[in-house]
Amino acid sequence: MKYKILISIFFIFLFPVSIYATQKIVSHEKIMGKLNVQLEKISTTDATKPIRVTSAHPVFQITLESNPTTGYSWRLFEIDRTVMTPLKQIYHAPPTFIHVKGKKEFLAGAPGYEVWTFEVNHAAFAVPGISKMTLTYMRPWETGSGITKTFVVLWQ
Repeated sequence: MKYKILISIFFIFLFPVSIYATQKIVSHEKIMGKLNVQLEKISTTDATKPIRVTSAHPVFQITLESNPTTGYSWRLFEIDRTVMTPLKQIYHAPPTFIHVKGKKEFLAGAPGYEVWTFEVNHAAFAVPGISKMTLTYMRPWETGSGITKTFVVLWQ
């Protein structure tokens, strides 16, 4: 008799709750799937290959190793702003750290990376096109020197 009561309680109270929770998880995954499609980004580190952008995904990222503790960072020198817009540039510190007096401290001199995010303007997709942008790895106070990378961007 006790087992019948416990089974009845389960089916009356707990089973509907577990079904409801499962439906919520499924609907959340569907929403996240839609968001991931909308937020899909093109990312590259290789300047020798063109970056191909479509009107469905006009945002792209360039990731470059950087070490600002030495004074060096990437500077954007050439871009056609009628076609592309720089959205943001973020430096990610290296994941290596040491413990000093109970605190995590990043190692000085260890390289991290910079992530540059750009968007091809919607008007540019009226016709297929090509453009380039140049970034230079340099110290701000040193002119005329540094490592230059030129990226080619294609859109259709």
